[in-house]
Amino acid sequence: MTQNFQLLTPGEFRAHRDALGLTAASLADLLLLGQGGGRTIRRWESGASPISGPVSIALKLLVAQRMEPRSAIERAAEGRALLKAERETKVRGELKAERETGRRC
Repeated sequence: MTQNFQLLTPGEFRAHRDALGLTAASLADLLLLGQGGGRTIRRWESGASPISGPVSIALKLLVAQRMEPRSAIERAAEGRALLKAERETKVRGELKAERETGRRC
């Protein structure tokens, strides 16, 4: 069964953020938007930029689950730490391979 999914309007987006008790910057952190993420949130809320489907879904799920913002932010931070560790491990492996290849030449 297919559900008719609607993207959030700027007003709905702001209402959801307010319901979660989050600032634009903290929601940007939660959504892993990176540097300038607070500005992106403000552009979505003003209607200057379209709100994507994945962002609409994420925000609707947060509100539907009534997830504690602090808990959500902590989970996002843990996710960022895991991604960073994975990247560092990959880079270390690539550097090791380059050194080994260089020694064999």
